[in-house]
Amino acid sequence: MSSGGMSILSATRYTEATDIKGLIADAGTRRRMSRLIKMGVATGMDCLVKGGIGCPDAIVCATGYGFLADSEKLLGQMVSAGEEMMSPTPFMQSTFNSIGSSIAIMTGSQGANMTFADGWRSVGAALVFCQMLITSGEAETVLLVAGDELTPTLRTIVDRMGCARHGIAAGEGVAAVLMGREGGIGTIEEICPTTERWPIEKSDWAFPTASAMRLLDAIERKETTTYETTGAKCRIGF
Repeated sequence: MSSGGMSILSATRYTEATDIKGLIADAGTRRRMSRLIKMGVATGMDCLVKGGIGCPDAIVCATGYGFLADSEKLLGQMVSAGEEMMSPTPFMQSTFNSIGSSIAIMTGSQGANMTFADGWRSVGAALVFCQMLITSGEAETVLLVAGDELTPTLRTIVDRMGCARHGIAAGEGVAAVLMGREGGIGTIEEICPTTERWPIEKSDWAFPTASAMRLLDAIERKETTTYETTGAKCRIGF
């Protein structure tokens, strides 16, 4: 288990009260963004504001299934238009790194910018990478943004798989945590990468949003605890 830790500088989540217009000031930029991109970028920018950091050294994002609404729209257009005269917008907004790249453009961040899209393992993998960036000295501050969206198609798939019988509830949302080398409101330490496969009894691990929200809940409650998710296990201290 690694002894390298990270300080928690700030943490936040997307809510209906999140000031998207204030956090993404340019109206044209907002207009071009899909709903999940706006949620993710606004949450990430809000986290930076609360942490007093204008430009993070690195940006790390985690998503289980990416931008499903735009992916579905892109595939629908490919079928209906016979792959001709298609709008480029759904394609551009369906790429998983849209949130991280948008935040980098807005803040001027030129450091590492990585997106993990690995189903239920994405949040754990992202945490391990954040630790690597900080302990190696490559970054003094790292912004982690985790988010997913729920679409009618995903809901249908989850229902057909019978996930509800095992207590797995599909969900959506965005959480952001700003980490650094020192200071802040708490610490994330002793991060241990794990390789175990997801067991059905740990059903909230199936959706990365639930996993990220559990981390955020512990930070907001200032609860010293062992946080465990598929891909990583760590100690949170205050």
